[in-house]
Amino acid sequence: MKRALIFGIGGLSGVYLGRELKQKGYEVIGFDLKDKEDKYAFDGYYQGDISNPKTVSSVINEVNPTHIFNLTDIGGVGQAWKKPRLTVDVNVNGVINILETCKSFLMQPKILLVGADDEYEPSDYALREDSPLKPSSPYGIAKMMQGQLAEIYVSKYDMQIYLCRQFSHAGIGQNEIFAIANWCKQASAIEKSGEKGTIYIGNIDIYRDFIDVRDLVDAYIRLIESDRRGEVFNIGSGKPVLMRDLLNKIISMMKTPVEIQVDGNMLRPVDKKYAYCDNTKLCRELGWEVKHDIMDTVVEMFKAYMK
Repeated sequence: MKRALIFGIGGLSGVYLGRELKQKGYEVIGFDLKDKEDKYAFDGYYQGDISNPKTVSSVINEVNPTHIFNLTDIGGVGQAWKKPRLTVDVNVNGVINILETCKSFLMQPKILLVGADDEYEPSDYALREDSPLKPSSPYGIAKMMQGQLAEIYVSKYDMQIYLCRQFSHAGIGQNEIFAIANWCKQASAIEKSGEKGTIYIGNIDIYRDFIDVRDLVDAYIRLIESDRRGEVFNIGSGKPVLMRDLLNKIISMMKTPVEIQVDGNMLRPVDKKYAYCDNTKLCRELGWEVKHDIMDTVVEMFKAYMK
């Protein structure tokens, strides 16, 4: 039987990935810092810190997985500016702990490592896998280091490592440190109160590439089940969307009047204008496609908060 070990199963993509893998017949074991909850209690669960080499080695050796998905993260670019040291511990040292444990295995597990659009040099055009890398944040730097380490382990130890650079995603259950979930939470609270309120925002005059988390995990599975180890695949819709339009979509579902106010704590030191991908390689070579419109996802998220 295929046995998947998901590092970071407590995050949005981890929960959805676990469900999808179960439907495909995998045994699913989770690993996360969080206390165990029913939503990610699949076939087993370990609580621990991925930056601890002994913990990671012990879990991998005990589980003996055929597939490893490393989705552990510190919460994206915004959190990385606040916690650069933790960013490196999780996104670099955590990956080293996984790779060092697995490099001597006789039966090599397939390992998926998740990079980010923030690795790329800022551009007004769609970013391809061969676009220049020039991170503009601690997060991007850590993710780029992760990818470069993977290349070394593939060439030196002949490991089965699969690489992607994912762009933004959203879905029901997302952590409220992320913009769409945060706005939906604020808007639903105002709508339930029936009184005029204020939605606090960061920079909404930027363009980002969003996909639904269900499309994201579909791409993860297609990639790790392929024979394309050591290659990078962009995961994104291929279309830029203005953050202001996403906010306006949420407001359009409200009957209660609102004001919009910029919160300086939500602004980043550096925020590029555009970030969207060319997903041709993923679509053409792995048969992936966008199945969920992000505006429909926003509607689902707002309705979920209203319930």
